[in-house]
Amino acid sequence: MKNSCLKTNQLIRSGLAFALLISSFSIAACTPRDKPSHATLRTQGGMIGVVARWLDEYQAAWNAGDAVRLGRMLGLNTAEVLTLQQIFQERKNLRVTIEDVYIEPLSSSLARATYVRRDLWTDRSTGRPRSSSGAYEQAFQLSDGELRAISLQRR
Repeated sequence: MKNSCLKTNQLIRSGLAFALLISSFSIAACTPRDKPSHATLRTQGGMIGVVARWLDEYQAAWNAGDAVRLGRMLGLNTAEVLTLQQIFQERKNLRVTIEDVYIEPLSSSLARATYVRRDLWTDRSTGRPRSSSGAYEQAFQLSDGELRAISLQRR
């Protein structure tokens, strides 16, 4: 089962996910036990551990409402940081979780992470609970001991 899970993951990464979903090959063979938890990822060395710890800090910055730290992490300009501050004003009790993390080292200094981000908050103007979620792919580069997010795409 583990070998078929590995092959499935390789095919998914190579862009054949749609074909797999249509075929009789079962992706369900990849049980959660086959995929390391985010907690396990952050203890690993190399790019996997560095990126997992960056994602932890990213989630913590969102949950703390820290637009300045997010700006630094994402390389945002002053206007973009101000926009983030406005978002924090509008979204009371914002809670961000990052789940289903998969980190693929591309070299000793490059990596790609895919994850699902879930946001829960109370709309300040209406008082109603709100939520959003999405799958993301993010690329990272390690340079001079500092990890930088170099791209982010919603999938």
